[in-house]
Amino acid sequence: MKHAAARTYILDKLKEELDSTLFYHSYDHTIDVMRAAAELSESENVSAEDRELLITAAAYHDSGFLEQYNDNEEIACEYVRQSLPGFDFEEEDIDKICNIIMATRHNIQPRNLLEEIICDADHDYLGRKDYKRIASSLYKELAEHGYSYNEREWITMQINFLSNKHQYYTQSAKDLRNSMKQRHVERLKEKLV
Repeated sequence: MKHAAARTYILDKLKEELDSTLFYHSYDHTIDVMRAAAELSESENVSAEDRELLITAAAYHDSGFLEQYNDNEEIACEYVRQSLPGFDFEEEDIDKICNIIMATRHNIQPRNLLEEIICDADHDYLGRKDYKRIASSLYKELAEHGYSYNEREWITMQINFLSNKHQYYTQSAKDLRNSMKQRHVERLKEKLV
């Protein structure tokens, strides 16, 4: 399997073809998720083979945005199924990559460690110092795609998401990100007072 070549292929495509109004779901987000997936997989002692599959899945996970804004994970899997055989990937590995990608859908519970890691990597920023900047890019992107919220609504949604809907799955992500995520919740709540 030619992981590096497969990742270069999709990253080049994302860099050249993603809509410029994808301020959050951008090329930079994909690179960030790949980095976080690599770090978490190392912390979680994932095998070298599975780590490569995971990072390749991270590279492709938002490629469906090349075609449509909502419900794009299936399209990302189409990109995987169309392109990865050309990089010597076996069907079993392609299926595994698609399962990892499908775990990034909203309201889906990951079923194994690789799926947990991609979910944690996709939301790694929620527990980092650059949360505010990245959340602002999501706010701006949503407005461009027909989802407008006033500041109070947005803050309330963020508090609800961070407090009630989001969780980190791996112990590594919990240890790295939960305390900062909680500080973000507290700061957001202060803005509503």
